[in-house]
Amino acid sequence: MVTHYPSHLSCLEFGQLIADIKANAPGIENVIVSTHCQNDLGLSTVNTLEVEEYSGLQVQPHKAIVGANAFAHESGIHQDGMLKKRNTYEIMSSEDIGLFRSSESGLTLGKLSGQHALKTTLFELGYDIDGRELNDFFWRFKSVAEIKKVITDDDLIALVSDEVFQPTVIWKFGDVQVTCRTLGLSTATVKLIADDGTKQIACSTGTGPVDAAYKVVDLIVKALVKLLEYSMLRLQLALMR
Repeated sequence: MVTHYPSHLSCLEFGQLIADIKANAPGIENVIVSTHCQNDLGLSTVNTLEVEEYSGLQVQPHKAIVGANAFAHESGIHQDGMLKKRNTYEIMSSEDIGLFRSSESGLTLGKLSGQHALKTTLFELGYDIDGRELNDFFWRFKSVAEIKKVITDDDLIALVSDEVFQPTVIWKFGDVQVTCRTLGLSTATVKLIADDGTKQIACSTGTGPVDAAYKVVDLIVKALVKLLEYSMLRLQLALMR
């Protein structure tokens, strides 16, 4: 017995189909039911995402369909096309595989992005910048994008704050020194500079250099801080973060 169903079914749906066949087809106990799962946009995608979730192993960014770059567009001409008509460069929607992007057009801002994508992203973040102000900001954005491969929303907010709103500086980073050993805690010494020029230096230990450094900042600033996200990136990607 051979059956064919669309390959965009989930694992649960596929199993339910076979169960329905066994429950409703007379004499099915005398028949071999053969199934073949297509390795395309359906079950393989679901299985890949589930393996990533439960194992903690990240799929490489350039992996087709499920990789982080599969629905990301950095080139200016691609971004312009996506903003005008999404199916220009996408044969399927990211939502079909359960990937809901912060940007509906899948814009990834980088050194190849143009003003159209930058203006759209800024507007989505609540900043209506146009004209000469946008042009000046665009070149500041490009200079940062040359150093840092991917510009995040947080990076843009920081850039807008620096370039447009000029926020009051309370603390400035001065210096940091860390000591790590194979066994034992890491130690960090951090120097911060207050708005009046006063230098504050303190040290602390932690379960790693990053943990130790942030504990020192907590000691100096005396503010309640909650870590929302942590990831290890190579230096080029970590700049500005």
